[in-house]
Amino acid sequence: MDKKKRGLYCEELVCEYLGSSGYSILFKNFRTPSGEIDIIASKGSIICAVEVKSVSPGWEVEELEYQIPPSKRLRIKKTLSVYLAQNTDKKYDLIRFDAAAVKGSEVSYYEGVF
Repeated sequence: MDKKKRGLYCEELVCEYLGSSGYSILFKNFRTPSGEIDIIASKGSIICAVEVKSVSPGWEVEELEYQIPPSKRLRIKKTLSVYLAQNTDKKYDLIRFDAAAVKGSEVSYYEGVF
């Protein structure tokens, strides 16, 4: 499977995981000039920007901080600001930046990564 197809597959797995965990998917692949967010989801009064990573079998959770470097984190934050400015119909009490690691077809979900 090529990289693009693998990415879409992983994002679909994470969307299914989030849906079964009570989240609503608000947007997939939200793009602005400042960056992209793989998945924007909400649960109650929480909005989450979710970065999806396909990881290798030997992957360790401690490596997550290296997979999402500070420059990428900043782009995600700027991009979520744009999304919130364009979607003022709902207010959120908490903004969270989460990550999902997909290994094979298994999803590991991490809340509040940055």
